[in-house]
Amino acid sequence: MISESKSLIRKRLLELRDQLTMAAIQTRSIRIIEKIKAHPWYQEARIVGIYYPIGSEVNLLGLLQDHKEFCFPKIIDFSKTKMEFVRHTGVFHTGRFQLKEPPGEILPKQDIDLIFVPGVAFSRTGVRIGYGKGFFDQYLQDYSHKTIGIGYEFQRMDYCPSDPWDRPLDEIITDEEDLCIQP
Repeated sequence: MISESKSLIRKRLLELRDQLTMAAIQTRSIRIIEKIKAHPWYQEARIVGIYYPIGSEVNLLGLLQDHKEFCFPKIIDFSKTKMEFVRHTGVFHTGRFQLKEPPGEILPKQDIDLIFVPGVAFSRTGVRIGYGKGFFDQYLQDYSHKTIGIGYEFQRMDYCPSDPWDRPLDEIITDEEDLCIQP
């Protein structure tokens, strides 16, 4: 069996994702937020890492109404693919690549209890295909708490190619299914 390359998977699934209407994105995002709120890892977490949605990504900003402390990724050094999570202050500035980033303080990794990770594709074994730059994979290399990949059901695949530096996720939540990755 010949498998697709990461770049072909990325292209195909981004095209599919970008075909979603705003109403579909909102409906599916609300369904995912409801699942997240019921999830024990989220309920137990004090500090949660989320992301500001890009284009047709699942929108988790509805979680900001919860009584938790949130942080968002911020690109620190593009050439070294260095990203940190910054405390959410209620304000966002436009950073590199037109990404929305809060101006708050950088949080130590060990203080973040749970990180929701966006992606383009997710496998049944927790492999994630992102946008191809490696910011999340590098950040998560020495992260010891729980990670949950967030995407739409059509982004979940039986198999995704991976590289040695790819950091598998602990669980995947889509608008239709939750997939707990077994060690």
